[in-house]
Amino acid sequence: MPFSDAPAKAPRVRDQQRTSALRSMSVLALRFRPSWEDSQREYGTRWQYSFPILEAWDVVSLPQASGVCPLSYRALGFIENRGSVVLLDNGELEAILSLEVSAVPLTLQPVATRRAATRRFLDAPDVLKQEIYRVAALINGRVEISGMTSLRRNPDRDASPPSVLLEFLFKLFEEQQGRCALCGGSIALRAQNKLLQMSADRLDSSNPSYRAETIVIAHLACNLAKSDATLEEFEQWLEVATVRGQRGEDAGSTETNSPES
Repeated sequence: MPFSDAPAKAPRVRDQQRTSALRSMSVLALRFRPSWEDSQREYGTRWQYSFPILEAWDVVSLPQASGVCPLSYRALGFIENRGSVVLLDNGELEAILSLEVSAVPLTLQPVATRRAATRRFLDAPDVLKQEIYRVAALINGRVEISGMTSLRRNPDRDASPPSVLLEFLFKLFEEQQGRCALCGGSIALRAQNKLLQMSADRLDSSNPSYRAETIVIAHLACNLAKSDATLEEFEQWLEVATVRGQRGEDAGSTETNSPES
């Protein structure tokens, strides 16, 4: 929140106001109204719900402010600084940052959890976001043509709204730690081999919906191989394919190490 230079100043004992941790509150309810109105004139309405608390810490042994930052503490008593803020000098800032703190467990409200997930997605590497956009676009494309008849009738599909779908695909990638939900292998971003590219797989192929409870992130090859099979059937196939691949590697190794090579 930008601090106002307006003549009307916020009450000094602002920390005495208590609020319930179980409900959302507008910043307007927590700020001195003249200061709030001044901020609105300069910044518009962007600050109204912009302060979700995601992490918190407590000072292990809270010292007296006059002992940690004496210069700034005295400056707060000046008439011109009452109800306002003062700038810490580097030494006092270092003293405050050196205080021992401990993490405070928080039960986040749904709005804060969603805001944190959105922030992580927006801050994710561009290459990952591009892959998420690509997979989401493929899902939306299938939804758009669902029920239409071309050479065959396209199956009916539905999906979460685009913004929700993007964030959920990113959440899946995080939860799966960048690995395929079917084979457990790492999913390369911008894979040159399209069979190793990221795709969204409906675990139950009889369910036409692309929603949070129905999809996982998987290699395109694993997705295609599973098709409408059960997970148990896919794992049986994967075991055979893996054994065959290992035999191929052993054969290649023998050929490379042969005396005639």
